[in-house]
Amino acid sequence: MSSPLDHTITSAWEQEGQRIAPALDFRASALIVGSDPVAAAEVALGMARAQARRRRVCVADVVGELKPIEDLIPLDFEYGLMDAFFQGVSLNKVAFPVDPARNLLLLPSGPKPIDHDGILASARWASLAAGFRDAGALLLVIAPYDAAATTQAALATDGVVLVGDAAAPAGAPVLAHARIETMEPMDEASAPVSDAAFDEQLVGANAVPARVARPTPPKLFTVQPLGANPVPFWVAVGVAAVAAIAVATWAADRYIPRTGPNANASLASDAPAAESAGGQAALPRGPADSGSARMPNDSADVSAGTLVVNPADSANASAFAVALAEVSSATSGNVMIDEEASRGLPALTVSPERGQSPNGPQLVVSGAFSTRAAADSLLRALRRRAVLKPAQGHVTALPLTLLIQTGVSRDQAAFFTHGYRLKGLPVYALLQSDGSVNLYAGAFDTIDAAQPLLYAFRANGDQPRVAYRLGRVF
Repeated sequence: MSSPLDHTITSAWEQEGQRIAPALDFRASALIVGSDPVAAAEVALGMARAQARRRRVCVADVVGELKPIEDLIPLDFEYGLMDAFFQGVSLNKVAFPVDPARNLLLLPSGPKPIDHDGILASARWASLAAGFRDAGALLLVIAPYDAAATTQAALATDGVVLVGDAAAPAGAPVLAHARIETMEPMDEASAPVSDAAFDEQLVGANAVPARVARPTPPKLFTVQPLGANPVPFWVAVGVAAVAAIAVATWAADRYIPRTGPNANASLASDAPAAESAGGQAALPRGPADSGSARMPNDSADVSAGTLVVNPADSANASAFAVALAEVSSATSGNVMIDEEASRGLPALTVSPERGQSPNGPQLVVSGAFSTRAAADSLLRALRRRAVLKPAQGHVTALPLTLLIQTGVSRDQAAFFTHGYRLKGLPVYALLQSDGSVNLYAGAFDTIDAAQPLLYAFRANGDQPRVAYRLGRVF
């Protein structure tokens, strides 16, 4: 069996997969198709490694014995997708974990020849995609781009990720397009877009445009045989440094202790994703101490706040807000919220600074809008009113929040929010389509970022849940 570090340094396609991985942040399933299936597999692994840092990810090989996948599977591994789809073998027995946290699982094709159209046309993909969506997990399916049933499978998932020159199946949304621009000349359609246009397409539409120019990946180094020209000294030093950083990063990930209420729970006890289409039963749960890989489950962790309770609302989330300022702590954030509330700023709350500890610096944010343009309007208004300086503030995408209470009347919303803020809890209210008000707290780009505030509310006797924030300011 290969190490989890395999291919992370030598594959430019995998690096490209890691780069475009944020396009799947709010997706639960995707078909990966490319004219070069090996490149497609490497892109899928790159995306999976990036996404597996915060949630369960499964990569399925429907092409058949793809080398990047097979290199990570033991030679004597018994089962594959053909067994699961046509022989009744549990997907839990097919899934093989390849990372120390057991967050990245592979579903190999198996030793039997793949019936591409038979598997891709199966109604099981729709039920699997629904199970992964409910669990807050991600399913990546590497499929042949020229199979007749590829379009049918693509429509059963959230969309497709194209690799290289592959074309999208008819009617399937394109979530991202992995390209290595040095492989082909650039034409007008591939000219770089502005940062603002790229952000709008990536965050607002959750898709990477098909022809956006990509940064050139690092060139690969080759080892020369004895007697050939020697490798330059700076190249050898660079390769050694990259390898040392990669090993150190893997070791840190391997030994960083888990935190939270389920820190000591066995990952092997996770139950499988539910399957309902075609009358299929849920994937069976194995013994808790079996050590076998498990597919995602949404029954154990929703009440603990570790999964989103309304995943179906991701496309309707009021994700965009205006970041007003960075403060050193949540306490400083609460002080600023009190000050800005007196000016009438809407939906004031805090968000952990990206890339920082959730208990570290905080952003004070205002507003909750379903489009970036609406948030931009608030930002411009705040600058015109001199609430912000001309270069101060920016629009940010924070689709997640803590749902504190639903069904509050509009007249009582201010009373509730004021009471929570007196306790140092940054609650805000959003008006719902039925005229009632939901109380929320915090704004986050990941589930993990919400955990410290979630525990603070539990200490106050509340039972918050992580949710996509819905509604509008009033």
